[in-house]
Amino acid sequence: MSFEMMLSPLKIGGMTLSNRLIMPPMGSNLAADDGSVNDRYYSYMVERAKGGFGMVMMEVSSVDEMGYCILREPALWDDKFLPGLTRLAEGVHKYGAKICTQLHHAGREAITGQQTVAPSAIKSMTAASSIVPTSMPRELTNAEVWDLIEKFGDAALRVKKAGIDAVEVHGAHQYLVAQFISPYANKRTDEFGGCFENRMRFAVEIVKNIRKKVGDDYPVLFRLSGDERVLGGRTIHHSQLVARHMEKAGVDAIHVSVGTAGSAIAMVAPSCYPEGHLLDDAMAIKQAVSVPVLAVGRLHEPHFIEMILQMGWADGISVGRQSIADPYFPEKIENGRLDEICRCLSCQQGCIGRLNDPAYLAINCLMNPFVSREHLWEMKAAEKKKKVVVVGGGPAGLEAAWMSAARGHDVVLFEKSDRVGGQAILAAIPPTKQPFVTAIQYWETMCAKYGVDIRLKTEGTVGAITEEKPDTVIVATGGEPACPGFKGMDNDIVLSSWDVMAGKSAVGYKALVIGGGLVGCETADYLANQGHSVTIVEMMPTLAGDMALWENVELLGRITSQCDIRTGAKVQEILKDGVTLELEGGGEIELAGFDSVIMACGSKPYNPLEGKLDAFGEVYVIGDATDARKVIDAVYEGAELALKI
Repeated sequence: MSFEMMLSPLKIGGMTLSNRLIMPPMGSNLAADDGSVNDRYYSYMVERAKGGFGMVMMEVSSVDEMGYCILREPALWDDKFLPGLTRLAEGVHKYGAKICTQLHHAGREAITGQQTVAPSAIKSMTAASSIVPTSMPRELTNAEVWDLIEKFGDAALRVKKAGIDAVEVHGAHQYLVAQFISPYANKRTDEFGGCFENRMRFAVEIVKNIRKKVGDDYPVLFRLSGDERVLGGRTIHHSQLVARHMEKAGVDAIHVSVGTAGSAIAMVAPSCYPEGHLLDDAMAIKQAVSVPVLAVGRLHEPHFIEMILQMGWADGISVGRQSIADPYFPEKIENGRLDEICRCLSCQQGCIGRLNDPAYLAINCLMNPFVSREHLWEMKAAEKKKKVVVVGGGPAGLEAAWMSAARGHDVVLFEKSDRVGGQAILAAIPPTKQPFVTAIQYWETMCAKYGVDIRLKTEGTVGAITEEKPDTVIVATGGEPACPGFKGMDNDIVLSSWDVMAGKSAVGYKALVIGGGLVGCETADYLANQGHSVTIVEMMPTLAGDMALWENVELLGRITSQCDIRTGAKVQEILKDGVTLELEGGGEIELAGFDSVIMACGSKPYNPLEGKLDAFGEVYVIGDATDARKVIDAVYEGAELALKI
């Protein structure tokens, strides 16, 4: 497939993109604390331009000090930010890409620590309110509304002065512009509320103000949620009318998203959502306007993207989290290296799951540990070529192996099973987790490209390692199931969740899963999807506390509707057909009548070489072999080590 449509130019107003692949705005928390462009944010953005995207778009960028919705949001409200913006524009242009800045005010969704402002005093319905508490907003005065219109125009002019090619007015996701448009949030009775024309006035006047200050030839895009997916919100048909109104107001393209803060899961869809799940919204908007329409929504597959463009369902494609996973997605497509694409897993472990974690905050990626470290990490040839032996072909070992080989080292990898992948093989088994298969394929492809000698069905014993005469040994032997010493563990009905997921153990119709973390919940989901009657027992008060937010929401939604859940219950003994439980509030109960009891109590490090490699000079232990954690941690450690040796 030639991907001719995808790689053809796209004209937006007076701007022409070299291709139709766009990196959309996505919160990264990479700007400086004051909102200025620093080295970290610069390097992150420029890397995507270097990778061949036709246009890269800055994330939400505040036009006002009270408008932030993420901690390190780029700022546009003062000329002091011009030097950083100018440097960023020049860096992006160096690689032939265009750059667009998203003009933004969060309104009632702001996190400034002060009382928020909104069209009306209606509190946010954000699903993340337990993470970012929302206050009752203050209704903006009429004069304040007109002042904010001026600030949007001023920010656009500032962006133009910096050499940035276009601006996008953020009218989606129930931020301030969307709050004015939607009857869900706007209950005003002045000129900015009530009827459709009045609710549109804020957005229309913003575009008019921008045009007055930057001219008619400067590209202005508009971000729009097609269906807001909340009670009382806008439907796609009403959004078609909004799109037409904004085209008449003078915007050059409509960028179609979905949802509000109260339905945010659709914006950052986990892997249970199908690829292209928002296409219907984009297609509906495309029918209503004549300006270009940009589509988004788990669009990762090159063949699918090309078909969308050929069918005329959209004019450009926003490749969101896939651009995080692989900045060189367009370049690899253009050069026919599809097998080398590092595919997004929609796992949300780094891009979403850690944005609210004080230990991280900055965006990360399971598949691309360079994310947020582009300014620090560089893949360059090793100063001294070494013989490297990697023991274990799971995520940590594979990442360390291919990156070490890419730097010029001679790498041998021992894997005692008949295939590589480790726990990633099991991760791909539950419903909706198929993308993990592509992770294993990517690591295998990169190992083959750089000449890693993978030896399957070969245990990395001390003797086997010694025979290779290595300069460096990397132990990445992974983890093994943790098995609490419950009385009755030797009963025939007791199975390991790992063996169940691997197809090594047959499960009876009525199954009891002990452990309500990620592994236990996914095991229960897998079994319930196959028609089993499933009960989950967890000693903590909640389930799946170790999962990314939206993955957690979707998974719990499924299993709570299909499974019997017992939280705050500690297993005392495993019986011949069930368990006895000690309840959090006191007392014991017995659950009986089960055909299988499945242990899903986490994992522990597995390192059979511990204390046996003292004779070797450089020995490193990475991944679950040192401490059982998430896959993202294992991949990061493999990459970090490979850049050091």
